[in-house]
Amino acid sequence: MAAMVEAIHVKRKMMFEYENEPYACLDSDISTPTARGGQTLVRLKMRNLLTNAVFDKTFKANDKFKEPDLVLVPASYLYSDSEGSHFLDQETYETMTLNEAMVGTALDFLVEGAMLQLHKYNGNPIGLQLPIFVFFFYDNS
Repeated sequence: MAAMVEAIHVKRKMMFEYENEPYACLDSDISTPTARGGQTLVRLKMRNLLTNAVFDKTFKANDKFKEPDLVLVPASYLYSDSEGSHFLDQETYETMTLNEAMVGTALDFLVEGAMLQLHKYNGNPIGLQLPIFVFFFYDNS
């Protein structure tokens, strides 16, 4: 069973699952009531990892979220065609295809064989993470 985390414990850069979709917390603000008996509220600025939509939502402090089944797997870029961009999972050696929305502008920085990290949610690829450093070779011949 997945671990549960209370809304008051959600911090910046933390991942959680809300309404069966994975989210990343971009900012967290806790409002404690001044009146007796008031509820502590937590306002989260969150990004949907499937759609990249960003919005604010307020939760009660004791609302609970599941931890999402998110993993980063090493992969290499193979090629792009009309179906999407194709990557090779370096652990299972299966080919995975990401559509243009999932890859975004990262395609501008990819060269054949480039190593990167693929985000997988429930075993399905949902996006990628480029390496911090990218080396370009210039052949002056």
